[in-house]
Amino acid sequence: MSCRALLLLSLASAHVSAALDGSRYMWFTQPGRWPTFEEGMPIGNGRIGATIYGGGAEVVGINENSIWTGPFQDRTPLNATETEPLMIPNNNSPRAYSYFGNVNLDFGHPDEDMSDYVRWLYTKEGIAGVSYSMNGVNYTREYVASYPHGVLVARFKASRRGALNINATMTRIKDIKIPIEWTGEARFKSDTGMFNVSGSSLLIHNVTTLEMYFDAETNFRYTSRDAREKEMREKINNAYTLGYDAVRAAARISIARNTSADVQLTVLVFNFGRHLLVASSRNTDHATSLLANLQGKYTININIEMNYWPAGPTDLIETQEPLFDLMAVADVRGRSLAKRMYGCPGTVPCANDNYTASTMWPMGAAWLAWHMMDHYRFTGDTRFLREVAYPFFVNVAAFYECYTFPYQGYQVTGPSLSPENNFYVPADETVAGAAQSVNVAPAMDNQLMTEVKGHRAEAPFILRALMPGRQFSPLLNSTLGTAAEVLLDQCVSHGSGTTGWSRTWLINQYVRLFRGDDAWEQLTQWFAFQIDGNFGFVSGVTEMLLQSHAGIIHLLPALPSALPKGSVTGLVARSNFVVDIQWEAGKLVHANITSRAGGELQLRCMNGFSVAISGQGYTGPFRTKVGQKYVVTPV
Repeated sequence: MSCRALLLLSLASAHVSAALDGSRYMWFTQPGRWPTFEEGMPIGNGRIGATIYGGGAEVVGINENSIWTGPFQDRTPLNATETEPLMIPNNNSPRAYSYFGNVNLDFGHPDEDMSDYVRWLYTKEGIAGVSYSMNGVNYTREYVASYPHGVLVARFKASRRGALNINATMTRIKDIKIPIEWTGEARFKSDTGMFNVSGSSLLIHNVTTLEMYFDAETNFRYTSRDAREKEMREKINNAYTLGYDAVRAAARISIARNTSADVQLTVLVFNFGRHLLVASSRNTDHATSLLANLQGKYTININIEMNYWPAGPTDLIETQEPLFDLMAVADVRGRSLAKRMYGCPGTVPCANDNYTASTMWPMGAAWLAWHMMDHYRFTGDTRFLREVAYPFFVNVAAFYECYTFPYQGYQVTGPSLSPENNFYVPADETVAGAAQSVNVAPAMDNQLMTEVKGHRAEAPFILRALMPGRQFSPLLNSTLGTAAEVLLDQCVSHGSGTTGWSRTWLINQYVRLFRGDDAWEQLTQWFAFQIDGNFGFVSGVTEMLLQSHAGIIHLLPALPSALPKGSVTGLVARSNFVVDIQWEAGKLVHANITSRAGGELQLRCMNGFSVAISGQGYTGPFRTKVGQKYVVTPV
C-alpha cells in the first residue's frame, strides 16, 4: 500500500480529487490556520501525537500523553459522608491535559506563492503529507507517528537538488506553567547541505532530502532527567539508524482492516474515526499506558466509553488495553474514595476520573465493568477475565452491595444523578416543582445495575439500556424495545442530540431499533469534529451493517435506503467471529463469517430473511470450528 500512496502523491493537485481515494484520504488545497486545531491533521502512535497544518512556516503541534497540568489531586470533600451537599468537591479546578509544545519548520515559502498545493491525511496508514510547487520546484513533506519505534518521523524533499532550506525551532505558549517535567528532542538527517546553530534556531541550508526524528519523555514514566534522556535518545538513535523508509513501513500495526463501498464522505469519516482511535490509544509497553484522550480529561459518564465503542466491532480491540490500565489505577484510588465519601468497601471511580483527580458520580464503576465484560465477549480471553476483570468486578460488587438500599420494594441507588439531566420535585415533597440534579434510583442507574448483576433529556442517558446496553433490545424484549422507541422519538422531538457526541448516540440508538433511515437522517446532520462523537459515528455506521449485542450475529440489521449497494470486510461480532458482507438493491448478496474461537453461531439476516450457510438451509444455532469460514447466502 505504501507504493500506491507514493504514486498518488506524484500527481498534480489539479487532479487531486481523482488521484486521492476520497474514502481513505482527507485532503485540502490550502494550508490549515494554526492554532485552530480543527484545521490541522492529527497523527499519533498512542503516546506521541502531532497536528500538521502544512503552511510555508509549518507549526507542528506536539502532544505527549502524560503531560498534564499537575500531579495527583485529591478532591474528596471533607466529612463527605455526613450529608449530600458535602459530597460535591470543594475544589472545582481539576487537572487537565496539556501539550508539549511546537516544532516550528520555517521553509521560507509564503503561503500565497504556493501552487498545485495539496495536504492530505491517509487514514489507512496514519500518514500526513504536503505537496506544492514554487518557482519551478516541487516540495513534499511526510509525517508518521511510528507505534513500534515510539517516535515521530518526517521527510522533506525538493525536486531540485539543494533547493530546500529550513529554520527549525521549538516553542511553547509561555503563559502555561506545568509542574510535570519532560525532555524533548528533534534530530535532523541529510547527506547534503549545511547545518548551523543561531541562538535557539537550527538553520538548514541547501539540502535535497531531509529527515526528522522526534521524541519526548516525561517523569510520569521516568523519574530522573538522566533516565528520560536515555530513553529518548535510544528511541531516536534506533529510528535514525534504521532510516525513514524502514520506520515508515512499520509505522501502523493493526489498522484499516476494513474496506467499504458506499457513500464516500461517510466512509471517510468512518475511516478517520478508526485512525483517531489507533492514533490516541495504544499499549505503549510501559507498566501503565494512557488511554484515548483528546478531551482534556477522562469523563466516564459517557465520553470515554463512547471512545471505545468501535474497538471490538471494527477489529481494533487492542486499543482498549489503555482503558483497563486506567481502571487499575482508578481501582486503588476508588477504594479510598468509596470509604471516605460513601463509607463503603469496594471501589467507586467517578465522573471525571483520571490519574490526577476524581469527582462525584457513583455509577462509573458499573459502566467500566461493562466494558471489561464486553471485551471478554469479543475476545474470549479467559486470562483477561480471570486476572484483570474479575478482581475489579469483586470490588465493584462490594461497593454497590453497601451503597444501594431498599426503597419501595427495590434495591436502589442514591444519592445519585443522571448526567446532564435534572429531576423535578413532586408536589408532595420540598420544594415542589424545583429542578434538582440529585435523586434516588435514576433510570440510568437501574439499567447499569442490571447490566452488572420521564423528564426532558438533552442527552439520552435514560436509554443507556438500548445502547450500549441490551435490556431494551427488540430481539430480547419487544415490550421494552417499543417503549424505548417511543421515548427516543420524544427525546428527539424535544431537542435531544444537539451536540456532536449526543447526536451520534442517537444514531446508535436508532440502529439498535432497526430504524436505519432515521439513523441516517441523524448522521447527515452530524459531520463535525468532536472526538467522542467521531468514535460514536464509527460505531453507528458499523451497527447499521452488523450487530451482535443480543447474542445473535445480525447481518444488515438497520441498512438505510441511502446505501442500497456496498460491502464491508473485517468487522467482528461477539464470540470472536470475523464478518464480511456484500449487499445489492438493499438486500444481502453474501456474507463470510470466520470463526476465530469456535463459538456457537446464531444468525439473523435483516428482518428475518431465510438464509443458507455453506449451501445448507440455516435452522438454528450450531457450534463452529476454529478457523472455519461459513458462507451465508439468501434463500
